[in-house]
Amino acid sequence: MPHIAYGTSVEKALQRLERAGLHGEEPAVDWPHYVTGTDPDAGTRVEVGSTVLLEIGDG
Repeated sequence: MPHIAYGTSVEKALQRLERAGLHGEEPAVDWPHYVTGTDPDAGTRVEVGSTVLLEIGDG
């Protein structure tokens, strides 16, 4: 599971997960601003193709 820095845009976070062979999922919000974390946490060993939930902040 790659590290995604706090404050990364949702679009960039999804791209980074895709490059790592993972599927990113974001919560249904009207206007996501930035990533505050992931589930599972960065550094966790996951299988290729796993789904990672992005935790989103609204600024």
